[in-house]
Amino acid sequence: MINVGFTLSSEEFGPRDLVKFAVRAEEAGFGFALISDQAKETALKQWPTGAIPGPAKSELALPSYFEALAKLVKEDDIAKEIVCGPDPKAHIDEIRKYAAAGFDHVYIHQVGPEQEECIRFYEREVLPNLKRIAA
Repeated sequence: MINVGFTLSSEEFGPRDLVKFAVRAEEAGFGFALISDQAKETALKQWPTGAIPGPAKSELALPSYFEALAKLVKEDDIAKEIVCGPDPKAHIDEIRKYAAAGFDHVYIHQVGPEQEECIRFYEREVLPNLKRIAA
C-alpha cells in the first residue's frame, strides 16, 4: 500500500495553523488535496516555478533570472505539472503512477490556502480508493 503524506508550507501559515492542519490530516488518515475553481490560477500565483523545465531550475545564476523565467509560465503550463482541481480520479491516477514506479511514500503539497478543504476532499474522495493500491 502506498502512504500519502500531507505537506504544509510554513510560508503560507503560522505555527498554530500548521499544527492544526497537520493534526487534522493525521485524523483524516493521510495526506493532501486541492479543491478550488481557481486551482490553476492559485498554483500559478503561488508556485509558478513548478512549471520551469529541468536544468533551468538549477542553472540560473541569479534569483532575478529565476523570477523572469517564472513570469513566462502560464496556467496551462502549471496544469501539466500539478494536479489542479477537484477531480478525485486525476489525483488517484497521479498517485498510482508513483506506486507503479515502486514508490511506497508520496507527499502531496496543497498549493493555496484551502488546507482543511483539501484534507476533507482526500478523506472522502481519494484516500479510501488508495487502500487498493499496492506499491
